[in-house]
Amino acid sequence: MTHVILIGQSPSRSLAPGAAPFTGRAGRRLAAIIGAPLDVMLAAVDARNVFDVFPGAAGTKGDAFPLGDAHARAAIIAAEFDAGTSVLLAGRAVA
Repeated sequence: MTHVILIGQSPSRSLAPGAAPFTGRAGRRLAAIIGAPLDVMLAAVDARNVFDVFPGAAGTKGDAFPLGDAHARAAIIAAEFDAGTSVLLAGRAVA
């Protein structure tokens, strides 16, 4: 079986800092898209966030996502996995 890692941006503003990745609205939406209950989806993947806390709002729309810091953090995460890992990037500023 292929090892799958699901990488998101950060916990949403509605979740507590450090909340487990994809346990909120985005996780429920993704689980519905793939047709699996949320707990089953999360048990099947290694879910991570680029940041452990919501980076804050960017004015009236969007998030203040620090892209340079995200690239550095993504490189650290990527170094943890071997060539047999499938990576799914989720979020507007992750991919």
